[in-house]
Amino acid sequence: MMAALNEYGPLSVCVNAESWDNYNSGIYTKTCSGKASKLDHCVQLVGYDKSANYWKVRNSWAADWGENGFIRLPMGENACGIADEATYVTATLESEEMEV
Repeated sequence: MMAALNEYGPLSVCVNAESWDNYNSGIYTKTCSGKASKLDHCVQLVGYDKSANYWKVRNSWAADWGENGFIRLPMGENACGIADEATYVTATLESEEMEV
């Protein structure tokens, strides 16, 4: 995921967010299942910190949730299923000549 994030930019990831309601700050340490049947919310993976070992994730629950709308999930353990359904978008521009 790190390589894809570096090459393509933010990734869409689906996670198990059932226990995120009371998250305020810091690296999320609660255990949450990463089973496919538990993935219930899609968010945007926007960054990481290798030295502190976390992923930075943008949520859609407004800026008053978490760390100004973000959560930090631990790297290396598929926290909340973050690595199970990661996708990125690529786009190409096709130009059409317009007749005047």
